[in-house]
Amino acid sequence: MGELAERVERVVAGTASGVASPIATSLLTAAGIVTGNAELVAFALPAGAFTGAVAAEGVGLVRRAWSDRADRVDRFAEAAAEEMGVPVEELLAIGESSKEVRCLLGVAVEAATEARGDWKIRTLARAFVTGAKDPAVVDELMVLTELLKDVEVADVRLMAQLAKEHSFEREGSESRLFKYLGDLASGDPGLGQVVVPLARKLQMAGFVESEPRDNGMRVYRLTDLGGYLCEQLERFDSLPEPEQGRPDGRFPP
Repeated sequence: MGELAERVERVVAGTASGVASPIATSLLTAAGIVTGNAELVAFALPAGAFTGAVAAEGVGLVRRAWSDRADRVDRFAEAAAEEMGVPVEELLAIGESSKEVRCLLGVAVEAATEARGDWKIRTLARAFVTGAKDPAVVDELMVLTELLKDVEVADVRLMAQLAKEHSFEREGSESRLFKYLGDLASGDPGLGQVVVPLARKLQMAGFVESEPRDNGMRVYRLTDLGGYLCEQLERFDSLPEPEQGRPDGRFPP
């Protein structure tokens, strides 16, 4: 258990403000048990329980930051319930249906607490709903959920530009054409000046590869792993279009 979680558990007093909703509390607690990530359980506690240990000027900030993670889980629950066409309260019962579904729910909730925008939360919800309806594909969806932990919508928008250059019918990596970063920026102008750092991040994560050209510039293409991720996202209708949201991964108001 992390130091932050241990400190929270030692705090006796709490306040009513900043309390996670019953749904978020249940999902965070179950996810903490399933994944072994005790920090998730701590995020279900009242935000006020921790504020006694910080300066008075920082109380509002701590409460807001503490409850942000629970808010993301609420949004995940609402998105999953909407996808399934059931009241959000029934989501907990669905999670009880099998060990496999509980595992997928736990990993999806864990990933949702780190999400920076609605695209990722809704994609995680779609993956969970698919697994809840068909437990036979849970293992595959667990892999997808783990991959989603490493990307946000801006990353996938860049990958989507590369995905246009190859078929999703597994023709082999050689069929994937390389592109210059300038071409990628032109294909999605909303990414602006973040194309270079995004490409570097995706390369380090194994989703993109590059090679030098005689003109001194580098060209990029998807790896097999990047192609797999894009293929799965297209399957869930979650491969974003150009300029869908700002580069920081959030949607405009």
